[in-house]
Amino acid sequence: MGVIPARIGRAAACFTAAALIILFGAAAGVSALKSAPYPLQELADLADDIFIGIVEGSRRGDEVNDVYTFRVGIKLKGKLEQGMKAEAQVTQFGVEGVLETGKTYLILLNENENGYFVSGTHQGFVKLEGGTSESRYYGMQEVDRFLAQYALESATVQERLDRLIPDEEPPPIGPGDTPAAVKWSAGLVLAAMLAVLFLRDARRAK
Repeated sequence: MGVIPARIGRAAACFTAAALIILFGAAAGVSALKSAPYPLQELADLADDIFIGIVEGSRRGDEVNDVYTFRVGIKLKGKLEQGMKAEAQVTQFGVEGVLETGKTYLILLNENENGYFVSGTHQGFVKLEGGTSESRYYGMQEVDRFLAQYALESATVQERLDRLIPDEEPPPIGPGDTPAAVKWSAGLVLAAMLAVLFLRDARRAK
């Protein structure tokens, strides 16, 4: 008779341990996000410009800031239009503030007399890749709630951006790629020159 209660006790202990593991695992997942001073929507309300775009490169600004160049793909707020490029300062703290060239981001910017800077220090950029969003401050659900007001979502924004901004810039025109309009213009000039020479020779022949 004592075997059954012992088994029940061991089963209960295993269940309790499993529940604790799940709870601690969930807590660890939540704590992976840093506490954001502003929710994403509040940060957006304070931002001057918001867009989804591509990082084209960066350079050293001053002792604490790097200057990143962005190409606007989808305008959400402000004066920066699709296709325009903008430079913005991003404060560097070790690996904090490092954006990947060629990657797509949701960018929130503020502007002062020195130009643009990323809103909320490091809160104002969210990487969008592979149908998901990556941020140290905002989970995917919060990001998608924000994007939904513009009829966008993390899962499909890259596809839409690819249609707006081609992966490669059009190649420069080379010597063998002269536009048709230029060829026609050159032909007309040559024809006019030949006509002048013909008339001059005809007059001399008289």
